[in-house]
Amino acid sequence: MNKYFILCPHCEFPNEVKTQYLTFCSDCGKKLDKTFTNWHKDHPKSSFEEYLSSECYAVDEKLIKPRSTPDKEEFKPGNKVWLGTLIGIVFIIALGVSVTIDWSSLLASDIATKEVLDVDWERKTYGSLGLSIEAPFVLKTMPVKIPAEARKFIGSMESFTVKQSQIEVMLSHVQYVPSVGQANLSGATTGILNNMRNARGVSDFKYDQRIQSFTNYEGYELNGTYFLAGKRHQFVCAVVAKELKLYQVIINFPADNQTMKAVADRIIKSIEIK
Repeated sequence: MNKYFILCPHCEFPNEVKTQYLTFCSDCGKKLDKTFTNWHKDHPKSSFEEYLSSECYAVDEKLIKPRSTPDKEEFKPGNKVWLGTLIGIVFIIALGVSVTIDWSSLLASDIATKEVLDVDWERKTYGSLGLSIEAPFVLKTMPVKIPAEARKFIGSMESFTVKQSQIEVMLSHVQYVPSVGQANLSGATTGILNNMRNARGVSDFKYDQRIQSFTNYEGYELNGTYFLAGKRHQFVCAVVAKELKLYQVIINFPADNQTMKAVADRIIKSIEIK
């Protein structure tokens, strides 16, 4: 079974939708806009279940249910997949569900040409955890609201993003508190994939996953496609674990754009962690 979330327009906190009467954000207390009550005014013949499937973010319930008791603060091994899934929610929802890009709504960009592959790109370090990439553009800081369930396990989190006419890139990294023991590469990867697969409007989600080394640190490289609004899209993603740190770079673009596929592959190959 899935749990469903809507994003607060004021603080960007993902609120779980347990009832059709949800009205206020459980984090900042302000009024939500994409509630069932508001949606039902425009869809009077539709059910609560239809609202959940069309307007909310779905996440597998088995992956986000904490196994430790509420009064304990320690991080148990059984919680690793759950925490990884919460990080997946942060990565995907914070970007506005990156897999649901409307490419036609974005302005034209001069990188949507083959010439971009023939020039040197500047290497830039993003954030304080030593992750750098080479890219033909500069990513901007993106504010992230960490879910309340995950805050006690996370020391810091930083995210950066850029949107162009034919490509979108998001870079994020997390540093966990010492009680976690070690960043869970598998759990975070599972969370990211499940949130992409369950994003509203997405169908025919397919991917390949392979072990990859980034500056001698273990990671996964994901390559996949999905249908959205009748069009096929493609993504390339790198997820890397280093002690208490977890890094992710995800790139989305139209599946028929070979230039952007080459740009994405080049960015992923340029990843360095110090």
